[in-house]
Amino acid sequence: MRDRLLFRSSKRLEPLQEEQTTNEESDPIHEDNNTPPPFSIDGIPTAAETAQATYIRVFSEDGTSVSFGKIVSGEGVDADGEESTTRTIVCFIRHFLCPLCQDYMYSIGRNVDPKALEEAGLRLVIIGNGAWQMIKGYRRIFKLPYPIYTDPTAALYTALGMTMRTLEAGPPPTYVKHKSILSGISLVLRNAVKGRMPIWRYMGDKALLGGEFIFVKPPGKDVACVWAHRMRYTTAHEEIVNVIGEAEL
Repeated sequence: MRDRLLFRSSKRLEPLQEEQTTNEESDPIHEDNNTPPPFSIDGIPTAAETAQATYIRVFSEDGTSVSFGKIVSGEGVDADGEESTTRTIVCFIRHFLCPLCQDYMYSIGRNVDPKALEEAGLRLVIIGNGAWQMIKGYRRIFKLPYPIYTDPTAALYTALGMTMRTLEAGPPPTYVKHKSILSGISLVLRNAVKGRMPIWRYMGDKALLGGEFIFVKPPGKDVACVWAHRMRYTTAHEEIVNVIGEAEL
């Protein structure tokens, strides 16, 4: 199935159901006082940590507030019409004006076929940490058919252990195509114009790193995280084809 995901399709997946519309740029998220989990590149969140994360609310491109649990608990149906396990890949980017993450979005567009992803029973969701008003422009740039949300307080990042903050660049991955800081800035500026992004809005925490996670929701059971990868450097997203390969196992 992995080979099939290397060819794109024009079919657009429908965004997941949303709830509770607000016109505010961000809502206060009430967290408990638990200490965030220690940083680990590939540590799996515990059941308690995952449960806490499901209550945190994020925002869609129209300011709609929705719990993370609702996003990763979408209903799955098998060929016989029976409820099946939902598997969701969640990619957390750094900030909406990061040229490295923009290259990562282009790699998703090149390497992932939405139709084959759907046929494999997989969902793909992208989450940033800037203002929700940035999402619509971000979508225009990459024309990806996947739901995009934002976590402007970074509460969800913290709950899932993405607490590393650095501007240090690691080894260059294959998904990064621009060759210098200047070309990266040029990429972001061109895309900002192309996507009509409101760059005066909050772009997100420029030092906060993201990561990739795979969540499963079996019928009648709680959401569980089965695979995790957190960025150690600004260039440390896991290649999307590798993430999909893990989700298919």
